[in-house]
Amino acid sequence: MDMIAGFGPGYKKITVRDDVVTIPSDKIVPFSRASSATYINKSGALTIAEINEPRFEKEGLLIEGQRTNYLKNSNTPELWYYHSLLAKEYGVDNYGFNYATVTVTDSLVGTTSSYQIHSVTGENRFSLSIGETCTFSARFRGVNSRCRVHISLVIGENVKTSVDVCLEPDTGEVKAYGNKALVTFRTEKQGDWCYFETTYTAAENIDEVVCGFFITNPEDGGFSSDSSLTMTTPQIEKGPCASSFIISGNTPTTRASDMVIFSTRNNISSVPLSCLVEIHKNWDSTPNQAPRILTTIGVATNDEQLVLAFRTPTSPDVEPLPYVQFGVRSAYLSPSVKAGRKMIAGFVCNSSTEFRCCCNGYLSPVQTSSWKNTGAAHEIRIGGTSAGGERHLFGHVRNLRIWHKELTDAQMGESVE
Repeated sequence: MDMIAGFGPGYKKITVRDDVVTIPSDKIVPFSRASSATYINKSGALTIAEINEPRFEKEGLLIEGQRTNYLKNSNTPELWYYHSLLAKEYGVDNYGFNYATVTVTDSLVGTTSSYQIHSVTGENRFSLSIGETCTFSARFRGVNSRCRVHISLVIGENVKTSVDVCLEPDTGEVKAYGNKALVTFRTEKQGDWCYFETTYTAAENIDEVVCGFFITNPEDGGFSSDSSLTMTTPQIEKGPCASSFIISGNTPTTRASDMVIFSTRNNISSVPLSCLVEIHKNWDSTPNQAPRILTTIGVATNDEQLVLAFRTPTSPDVEPLPYVQFGVRSAYLSPSVKAGRKMIAGFVCNSSTEFRCCCNGYLSPVQTSSWKNTGAAHEIRIGGTSAGGERHLFGHVRNLRIWHKELTDAQMGESVE
């Protein structure tokens, strides 16, 4: 897997055990990303991936679209915008991320209020159009306190509070106040930390989103003398899901899109054709319209398209599921299929271009198409379509396999338990 790296035509030397092997670059899957990025490597350590360096995590190759962390100095807690009545201590967690622990001072004991830990500054506030989203994420530990995500809106000359979302780190319990219907949230215990992610959807056009992270009193009373809250990896980004942590400096910082490309030549040519790939998605609601698993690039007509992607359902009660498109025809799985965040997805197409999509052993009804081969398409992109981040996967891929034959139903029956 070390062979996934960005470089031009020519040759590359790789080390296989004790041997150094020179191979043509057209045998390698090119990878590119125009910025550095963070990830948690397979040993569980925070790692900085440099420009054009892929990120391999426990679940596979991480592929994300472009995102911006609007919080300044996200990994430098000494520079966060604290309320003056909070005492601060700093440290480094087991992953290597910096954190701050805020403790209430004597004057706050017994009170019921909220005090800022960090927020988006006025000059860096962002707008949202109706239906657009922003996502807050961080990890917390707490004693007799809660984390509060506060969202106010600037619309014209008016400022109004929209919603507050409060997390109790010990239990993972979350409660929303205000326009509850506009937020979704999830928590996950990660050792002695509680990971917290909440997404806000704009119900109107918003000129500026005023937002940040606060410490607030326990639900059943005021602060006590030992009330404290520890926060690390805070991120506020536009989009309907959290992405990998972006270390920002004195301004909001953007992580570029991951681009994974390989040639159609000798990989995908004509029918029959079968494909299976293991997917781990970092979302429950699609982060864009039809997030791609793989797609052909450079087609001359729509009849040459080959797409394996996730469908965006029209109902919130239906899970986003993979579908496959050959030419202008698509095969969809039954809405009753439940896959969760991990799955093995793919497709099978016979020599008559009768094809089906599969997910964790479930097969769609058969569709037919006039598709015969990739035509003018010269590239296959994994997990996205363009460097702008449109239709990116925001998840992990591994064990991608393509066969130039029609697999049986039993062979297509792989699943992730």
